[in-house]
Amino acid sequence: MYIGYIAARILAAAMLFNRMDNPSHIIYYTFLKLLLCAIGTYGVFVAFCKNEKLWLLIFAATTILFNPIYPFHLSKFTWSRIDIVTAAILVISLFAFREKY
Repeated sequence: MYIGYIAARILAAAMLFNRMDNPSHIIYYTFLKLLLCAIGTYGVFVAFCKNEKLWLLIFAATTILFNPIYPFHLSKFTWSRIDIVTAAILVISLFAFREKY
């Protein structure tokens, strides 16, 4: 499962960086939101099991912010900044947040 989680974080970070340059189609953005919500949910689970409070909060915020059920309606400028920060967090999490089972 860990390899899939790494691949999902890399894919999501790449999609977030790609979204900044290109206007996204609604299907692309919906898939991205679902992927980020799943990454965040699994990250919350692993962080809870490892008692990593900071990563638990980071992944919980990602899950809430990118949830597809109750979306946040923010400006494009705000979303572009959130996308940059989220992509950076995903890249950092590849090295700082490792699942060891």
